[in-house]
Amino acid sequence: MGHKQAVEKIKVWYLTRLRVTERNVRGTEPFTLFYKMTQKKQEKITEKINLHPLEIPVLLFTIRAGEYIINTSERFVKITPTKHESVYYDEFESFIYYSPLRWEEEPHKSKEKKSQLAKPKLYIELGLKKTSKEIIIWKIPKGDDLHSFWNVTRSADTIRIEST
Repeated sequence: MGHKQAVEKIKVWYLTRLRVTERNVRGTEPFTLFYKMTQKKQEKITEKINLHPLEIPVLLFTIRAGEYIINTSERFVKITPTKHESVYYDEFESFIYYSPLRWEEEPHKSKEKKSQLAKPKLYIELGLKKTSKEIIIWKIPKGDDLHSFWNVTRSADTIRIEST
């Protein structure tokens, strides 16, 4: 499978499993189609990772400000303010759900926003089991967005990019 075919496959998973139309995706959702975001936000995020020459970002899952999981045409990439970590689809076997960790309050830029919008989120440890049996643990907020991310990307193990 080529990169463009992988992009289309992932996009179809997103649209069908979330039961949305492409026209209704705004690019501002916590879990969204990458190309629907503003050009500025796309550039800000892609400059933090080294995309391979043919690799294409497809989905973005916002964990919290400055923390994201990007699904590209060939891998999961988790970006934090200090690092990024990848799991390639050909190494990915399955997700493993772990118990909730703790409630964390989201940081807000102003006191006004904090008083109105501060809602603690429950974080879980989501394991990405690799074919080598190694498990990579990522802390992710529990809720509908996590369920959507899991539901859309759980079949990523079926994507195999052919080398050119």
